[in-house]
Amino acid sequence: MLPALSSCLKRDKIQEYNLQPVIYFGSNITSFSSETGRDSMLVSFAYAPNKSDSLIKIPVVATGKPKSSPRKYNLKVVDSETDAKKGKDFKFLNDDFVIPANKLRDTLQIVLFNTPDIKTDSVRIKLKLFANENFETKLQKFGDDLLTSLDLFCTAVLTKPDALNKWWDCALGDFSPEKLYLISDLLDIPITQWQEGFSISELSFMGVKLKQYLKNQAAKGDTVYNSDGSPMMAGPCSN
Repeated sequence: MLPALSSCLKRDKIQEYNLQPVIYFGSNITSFSSETGRDSMLVSFAYAPNKSDSLIKIPVVATGKPKSSPRKYNLKVVDSETDAKKGKDFKFLNDDFVIPANKLRDTLQIVLFNTPDIKTDSVRIKLKLFANENFETKLQKFGDDLLTSLDLFCTAVLTKPDALNKWWDCALGDFSPEKLYLISDLLDIPITQWQEGFSISELSFMGVKLKQYLKNQAAKGDTVYNSDGSPMMAGPCSN
C-alpha cells in the first residue's frame, strides 16, 4: 500500500545554478513517530494512542541567492490523490507559503490528527510544489517530481514491531494486535514501551506468562482467539 521508504538521496546538498531559482522539499522532516523515505512519510499513532495530534515540520528549500524581500512559493494539496480531510485529519499552521527575506528555506508545518478513522486504515495527503513567478520546480538532474511532491500517510493501525528486541516470535508466537494488547494488560506494560524494546530475557518471560494464561483460560473453556478466529498461541520458546 505504501511506497518504498528508502533512499540514499541527500536533498539538502543539491546545488543548481539555473537562472530561475528552484524550490523543492528538503530531507530533514521531523515528527514524533515516523518513517521517512525519498518522497513519502508514514506517521503512526499506533504506539501513542493517547496522543491527539502530531506536528510535522517539512523543510522547503530554494536554490540560488537569498533575496531582500519575501518570496511566495506555490504549494497545493493534490485533491485527486488525497483522502485525508483538511480541518478533520490535518491542518496547516500557516497557509502563507513564503521563503522569508534573506533566507533560502522555509519550514512547512502540518498538524496530523489522531482520529477514529485511522485506527482501522491510513489516510493520505499528497503535497506538491508548482512553479510560479518566483520559482521553478524542475531539477533537471533528478526529474520533474522527485523532490517537488511528497506523500504523507497517517495511521493508528497497530503493526508488528520492526526489531527482534521488540517482538520475538520464538517467545511470543505470531504477531497480532490482540496478543500485544493482552500481554500489555497481563504484565502492565505501557504500549509505548514496545517501541523502545526489551531484553531477550524479558521477552522470554512474557512468552512464559502468555502461555500460562492461555493454557489456564482454555482449561476453563474460555479459549482466547485472535481477530481472525485462530486460537492465540505463545511461541515455541515459551516452555
